[in-house]
Amino acid sequence: MTPNAIVYFLIAATLFLVLRLTRHLILTGGIRLPNRAAPPPAAGSPATPFTARLVDGRVFNSRDHADDGYLLLFISEHCDSCRKLMPKLPALGRLIGDAGRRLLLVSFEEDIRTGESLNRLLAENGVHERLAVVSASHPLRRDFNPAETTPFFCAVADGAVTATGLVGSPAWTRLFESLVPASAARH
Repeated sequence: MTPNAIVYFLIAATLFLVLRLTRHLILTGGIRLPNRAAPPPAAGSPATPFTARLVDGRVFNSRDHADDGYLLLFISEHCDSCRKLMPKLPALGRLIGDAGRRLLLVSFEEDIRTGESLNRLLAENGVHERLAVVSASHPLRRDFNPAETTPFFCAVADGAVTATGLVGSPAWTRLFESLVPASAARH
């Protein structure tokens, strides 16, 4: 092997490793790329109707839940905050259900195997809520969470967005303060 061939080999191997490490850091959240997406919908704005195929094969149609409302919770298996939230999701699902709403978990992963992996992770944490894995052109991604932020929520009731924000934000706290009286009134 000539010295030039060795140099070219070392350059190619180094480039391959740098690209692979960069991809890994981006996927695991180690590197945050700027996202110039539109802001999420404001409270009071009309909610875009949608249907979403769930990992279990069922279909969630937002029009079927227009009267009772629903909460979209955007999660990712690559998100540390999402993983910390998972043990709390069964109680969250009960609270939302007691308030007469539906909870829909949404993941932006493109690969259905990732959705299946996330579904297993949810099941390991006792979460049996609906999970949708959506593509780049889906209204859930485009109209409700264009920045692809996780964990992020969007509450909808009577065909309008009632609240959006990061899980743990003041908007999240206000949402649950409003759900507790509604839940208690049903019992």
